[in-house]
Amino acid sequence: RHNKYGLTHQTWQDSLTGYIHENGDSLNLSHPIAYLEVQALTVDGLLRTADTLQADNPEKSAQWRKAAHEIRHATLQDFWDEEDQFFVSSIDRDKNGEPRKDGVEQSDPGWMLNTAIFDGLPPDERQKYITAIVTKLFSSDFLTDAGIRSRSVEYAETVGVADYHGSLVSWPIDTYMAAKGLRRQGFPKLADQLEARILNSVNASGDFYEFFYVEPDGTVLLNPEAARKKTSGAENFPVQMFPEKGIAWTVAATLMIKYRNGKRALHPENPTPPSWESELEQDILAHIPDISPIKAVSELHKKFTAEPG
Repeated sequence: RHNKYGLTHQTWQDSLTGYIHENGDSLNLSHPIAYLEVQALTVDGLLRTADTLQADNPEKSAQWRKAAHEIRHATLQDFWDEEDQFFVSSIDRDKNGEPRKDGVEQSDPGWMLNTAIFDGLPPDERQKYITAIVTKLFSSDFLTDAGIRSRSVEYAETVGVADYHGSLVSWPIDTYMAAKGLRRQGFPKLADQLEARILNSVNASGDFYEFFYVEPDGTVLLNPEAARKKTSGAENFPVQMFPEKGIAWTVAATLMIKYRNGKRALHPENPTPPSWESELEQDILAHIPDISPIKAVSELHKKFTAEPG
């Protein structure tokens, strides 16, 4: 905070408008802010470290495990919105210093899936939280042909521009982290759906963009310059910034997906046994477009309406 060149939010959604309130206001940066993604990763890190220390330092291991459980309890209690049946992404403080939830639906809960925050919970509680996250991310509010929107499309006009981590962008790394979490929680086919969207977008665009613009109607703008053109009936498509090319975490996500696909071609995975996870997965698959990796260039151009970058 004291570094004038520092990022506004010390999370992956690090832009000024990465976290907003429902009226479009920014969070109160003059007070501490709690971020959902940070809480989940902290729990995961503490539990992993506790496991590592168990044999050589059981006392310290127990202390860190206790801290992890306390943070998990507070996170599930304070970030869960019972009315919306979803997690908020941040909690800041009002002018009086009182905690307040942002209330805006973002993709951050997807990052929780690839952590240990749900491990060891009572089965019904674990099912409630995971079902809510998976169902929401695969709803029309978030799912696109390029991947997961950073923020629900419901807030597409809240900021006034297509912002860096907003409703009109889909980040391959964000989608990939959700896919990793889906595999961890027992939803491999849904993970395949997200990974196929990443591969197709990267292949069709011809570069490893840090994100893709996606219009409210779902049109994926593979060439960022296409955002300058008339879209969705609007005179223009104002953007906060254009994505950079050759971004390492888009490269890494794409390579890992290709590695997994190649490995599975040689060693097919075992079928998923019947469970509430497999039932939910089948129900979602029945209601979303079935997308597979496209290998032919001509087919890629048919699928994506914008000119390749």
